[in-house]
Parts: sequence; structure tokens; C-alpha cells
Amino acid sequence: MKVLVTGGAGYVGGFAARRVATGRRGRCGPRAGPAPRTAHGTGVHCAESTHVGSSVREPGLYYRNNVVNSLSLLASMSACAVSRIVFSSTCTLYGEPDEFPLREAAPVQPSNPHPFTKHAVEQAIRDHSVAHGLRYVFLRYFNAAGADPGGNHGEDQDPETHPTPCCRAAR
Repeated sequence: MKVLVTGGAGYVGGFAARRVATGRRGRCGPRAGPAPRTAHGTGVHCAESTHVGSSVREPGLYYRNNVVNSLSLLASMSACAVSRIVFSSTCTLYGEPDEFPLREAAPVQPSNPHPFTKHAVEQAIRDHSVAHGLRYVFLRYFNAAGADPGGNHGEDQDPETHPTPCCRAAR
């Protein structure tokens, strides 16, 4: 079984990579996590540009990185007969919800380029599901938080951009 984790140097992707990893870290580049364990045909897609403010200032960067690169990933997955994907999406797709508690089926109302790009990738994944039988799960996080108990992995924002900072990894 093979698992491909994109965005393994990031916060959520790093935890995903550590969960499925075996091998020797020393054989990876200085920013790379452990080598992925193999599990047949699954992609965990966590690579993205994430900051709302910079997405408004530089929307082209976000569309290229989040959408165009995701389309390349989907094409490669299809060519390699990868049958499943877990997509790290965002709760910001819901915008300012009309009712609470918020339900997963609530209408999406993206209000800036970051969630627009995530919504476009979700749709591309749905379309690949129809065309190629790709099975998928979207994770729309609200506030991922925490650090690894050994202090080896956690949020590393400098400057901090979240209203509630997460736990930091040891430096």
C-alpha cells in the first residue's frame, strides 16, 4: 500500500507524514519529514498557500499553487491509478454562515481567493471521481491545534497569523 503526502513540511501535512512514515530522516532533505510508508493508491493532499491576507494581495500565486498544482497532482494520480485522496480543505469555504450550529451541508460562500481556490480543487476532485472513480474525503478544518508530545512538530508561524495560536514545536 502506498501513501503520498503532499505538504509534509507544513503543520497538518507534517502530522500526516509522521503518521504514515517509516525510514530514516537523514536520507531526506533538511526540511523533509520521514520517508512515507507505502499503502496502495492513496494521496493525502495538504500542500497549499494558506494565508487569507496574501491571497487577496497575490491571487495569482494562490490560483497557481492551490489550483493548477492540484490539477497536476490529480493528473499524476490518475496516470498512476491512485484510487483515493484525502484533501485538506478549509472551513473558510462557509464564509459567514447564515445559521448555527453550522452543518457540513451548509452552502459554501467563499469570500476571498484562498477559499475560492480550495472550493475549485474540491470541485476538480469531484469531477475526477466521476471520470476516473477516484474516492475522496474533504477535511474542512476549523482550528487544527497542538504539537507532538516530544516537541518535534507543531505550528511555526512567524509572524503569528491566527487569533488563537497553536502549540509550537521546540526550536
